Amino acid sequence: QLERVLEPKEKVMKFGEYVFKVAISSSCWRQIILDGSSTLQDLHNWIQRAFSFDDDHLYGFFMYNKPFSQNCYNSPMDTQGPYVHNVTIAELYLDEGQQFLYIFDFGDEWHFQIIVEKINEGMEVVFPGIRKEKGKAPKQYPDFEWD
Repeated sequence: QLERVLEPKEKVMKFGEYVFKVAISSSCWRQIILDGSSTLQDLHNWIQRAFSFDDDHLYGFFMYNKPFSQNCYNSPMDTQGPYVHNVTIAELYLDEGQQFLYIFDFGDEWHFQIIVEKINEGMEVVFPGIRKEKGKAPKQYPDFEWD
């Protein structure tokens, strides 16, 4: 029984439709559908659109689900890679139920919890994007008044 627990799991690239739940809180989330050939840059772009944020800061995806942990992918404008535009969703070897963290704006640190809700292997994504949503997105700059 112990050998089964310690045995490393084989990494398998899965191609098809990925269903992500991206939550900024339990009462505010968006469901985003992407193809396995999409990049983390594409996921970033959809998150920005889904929450009506301005894409004007550095960001990163932290695959160990901990802020600023080792296994991460950074914004193309960051000084250090690996970079989000160089890795596809399929190359991340994700599994259903897996969680990871997206942090946008390293000053204000907007934390988005990402859960892989479903992977529909072999299913072609005709229209990637936002499928479901719950809650009103917070203002990116709550203390700033636009004239």
